[in-house]
Amino acid sequence: MSSGTFRFLLGLMAPILLAGAERNRSWDVLVQSLKTGKSVVVFRMGGGQVEGKLLAIDGNSITVKERGQPQVIPRADVFRVRYANIRRRNTLVGMAIGTAAGAGIFAATSQSRRGAAGAGAMFGVAFGALGGGVVPIGAPLYQAEKPLKPGRRTP
Repeated sequence: MSSGTFRFLLGLMAPILLAGAERNRSWDVLVQSLKTGKSVVVFRMGGGQVEGKLLAIDGNSITVKERGQPQVIPRADVFRVRYANIRRRNTLVGMAIGTAAGAGIFAATSQSRRGAAGAGAMFGVAFGALGGGVVPIGAPLYQAEKPLKPGRRTP
């Protein structure tokens, strides 16, 4: 296996490997690691959430552009931060892998390669989407120590 293939497979497995990772409870680590322009979801202490592009983050607050408007969320009101659209990305990667694998397997095992490759691609895309969609999305980028108010839940 080439090193490029190994890195690609490791990248696909990263969400599964990180699913059991310990949650980051340090705001300072979040400030240092999070890059502006990324799509994030900020879960608030009161149970709501803000999803959009990260505009800024500092020691006191995080600013996210939601529906064209900047939303400034004070640090004390942030319960959890995670990247947005992780499940969609995993599903799309799974679809691509399933399509290629299905086309290759069906073409290699059939006498009518052209028709089999198309059928295999259609078959593989469905299984790839399913497989990618069930991959765990991993630990959040940040989670506060303080629990939410009773009766409130966030993913």
